[in-house]
Amino acid sequence: MKEIAPEDGHFKIHMWPKPASNVDRKTIFQLSSCFIQGGKVSKIATQLNLPIETVQRFIAANIATNNLSKINIWDKHFNPPEMPQVTEEAGLIKSFFGKLRKKLGI
Repeated sequence: MKEIAPEDGHFKIHMWPKPASNVDRKTIFQLSSCFIQGGKVSKIATQLNLPIETVQRFIAANIATNNLSKINIWDKHFNPPEMPQVTEEAGLIKSFFGKLRKKLGI
């Protein structure tokens, strides 16, 4: 499986798959939403918190149906959303306004 879909491989699916059964439907659509934009196998596995083997099986299935192509590293890729970093100052401001609301009964 690692030869077909290496962890550092970049792929893009051409069409959304249509799962016949409800088994793993959510996972298939999550993977599809990432790979429709193009993406790196290991990065998407980490983002979706899935085992790398699951992502590799998805890639292999799409290769078998001729619904996937390898893309270059510099092509447009899926970029996971960045988690906003709450600074300590922002936390203090929220805390201050929260206490103020409690005292004022708002």
